[in-house]
Amino acid sequence: AISDEELHGRGPEAWAKELVEAMDVDADGFISYGEFVAFCIGRRKTPVFLYMYDLSKGLAKALSPWLLGPDLTCIWHTGVVVFGKEYFFARDAVWD
Repeated sequence: AISDEELHGRGPEAWAKELVEAMDVDADGFISYGEFVAFCIGRRKTPVFLYMYDLSKGLAKALSPWLLGPDLTCIWHTGVVVFGKEYFFARDAVWD
């Protein structure tokens, strides 16, 4: 809930600018119907991160000619972090 002090403490332009920034997911300065509806039902922006790890920590480049055959520089693992949890794919989607 918004208090009367918060409501009347700012001008209407500042209030509108803050609402547009909160609803404008793609930061194009416009609010689509989808962005408006998503905001109304409680969806909010949240950071999403893509992490890429070299599981071999550099050893793949040195050892791959003898162990794997092809010249590999890294053995990659990727994960997507959203809402504080990392999701990755093994045989099924997994979160840690």
